[in-house]
Amino acid sequence: MKTIFTRKEITIFILSLLIAGFSAVKVSAQCPIGVAPVYTKSCSVEYYQDISASGIGVISTISISGVTSCSTTYIDSSSEGINTVAGSTVNVSISRPTGYVAYLTVYIDLNNNGTFDLSELCGTKVTIPISSGTATYSFTIPTTGIVTGINLPMRFFLSEDIAGEPCNGTYGQTYDFYCNISCAAPPITVAPVKDSVCFGGSGDTLTASGAGTGGTYTWIPSIGLSATTGATVIATPVTATTYTVIGTTSSGCIGATTETITIRIPLVTPSDTAFGFTKFCSGDSVMLADKYRLSGYTYQWYNGTTLIPGATDTSYYAKASGNYSIGLLDPSTGCTSLGKQIAITLNPLLNPVITFDGKYFHTSKYYTSFQWYENGTAISGATYDSIKALTNGNYQVKVVDTNGCQDTSITYTLKHLGISNTINNNTIKIYPNPANSIVYIESPDKVNAIISDLAGRIVMQQKDAQEININHLANGIFIIELFDDYSHRLTIQKLVKN
Repeated sequence: MKTIFTRKEITIFILSLLIAGFSAVKVSAQCPIGVAPVYTKSCSVEYYQDISASGIGVISTISISGVTSCSTTYIDSSSEGINTVAGSTVNVSISRPTGYVAYLTVYIDLNNNGTFDLSELCGTKVTIPISSGTATYSFTIPTTGIVTGINLPMRFFLSEDIAGEPCNGTYGQTYDFYCNISCAAPPITVAPVKDSVCFGGSGDTLTASGAGTGGTYTWIPSIGLSATTGATVIATPVTATTYTVIGTTSSGCIGATTETITIRIPLVTPSDTAFGFTKFCSGDSVMLADKYRLSGYTYQWYNGTTLIPGATDTSYYAKASGNYSIGLLDPSTGCTSLGKQIAITLNPLLNPVITFDGKYFHTSKYYTSFQWYENGTAISGATYDSIKALTNGNYQVKVVDTNGCQDTSITYTLKHLGISNTINNNTIKIYPNPANSIVYIESPDKVNAIISDLAGRIVMQQKDAQEININHLANGIFIIELFDDYSHRLTIQKLVKN
């Protein structure tokens, strides 16, 4: 029970409280652990008679009960305390003598820096009225800013000082215990976009949460994942897979959850067919089609992985090189399956070009076959990469390459074929034409003859040509040119041997 004071004593007592209060505010911002607090008045009876702690997830080793004598105002029970989980609520029950107002606070050195800071007050100060001999003090263990897994100092501070600070009071008593905090598993959750994916499709986006600010996430297994760390990953498994995400808070607490991704497989797969050669020439095309031509399905053609806009029919005419396939949307699964790819090769334009050197027309030797034309008519036997110019006119050449592609050149117009007028060409006669063995030449002057094939290769030469025996020549078309003694060409004609 409390002693009755005189008015003078009360006045002095109040002044001392004020002084002590200001002093407490000044020094108690950081209060060293393991150091007995300062009480301006010592106890006359035991303040704490019974102390216990309880709560969900709380294991208590505190055994303070039946205490009656006042031995000291500070007791360090380092072997007693509580084991609890971050986020749990601790209920502290005390009993004490009645007859005075007291204030109860609980501090834990949560950051393990060796001091009880005012910021480490757990819960809210409890006022115990004069008539009450019992009190319950409840507080919640924080989930951040704490050190876990070791015995942290915990102070139960009872005082008649209303400030309730951890190191300075008037009448009162202090018990120091330990508090060992385990991490509370954070409630990790996963938000999938679809929960299931199409076989061979774009996958499902998985987003984890619950680890809080600064938290990290790890995903297992790695098969089919775009990444194994981070809050968001893309899952593209080829079989049904259960993924586990492990979330770790900034304070090191670990939680986990799982998400199962199922696979939707299209029931129907298209089969592409190419109608025609898969290698074709410029200007042509190849018809591609799904040979099943299923009704009620949605089709889409692709060149490689690129969707071809507007190509949504069961068939498609390919006009460019590429690897073509058809996608078939299965309405029963919502998935698109791709048929096999068909490689299509477009051979380029040949674009043959004619050049003229004054006597011969030429084109590239690259091609495999040639046919020359004069004024739109095929020149018989003119099937080489060059021919000798016969007369003025319009010349073209049609060529074929190794791929079987063909093209015709633009027209080359020859206007000024050089023939000498020393002798009137009308007075020169070459006969018979066609000829079998002997060719006769009539000219007012002596002439020299050169006979060549259509490729320009000379097969015969004869000076002072009047009779020419061509019996040894193969049947076909040749070119005969007559020159004077000064090498002026007097005439050029086709000569047919039969």
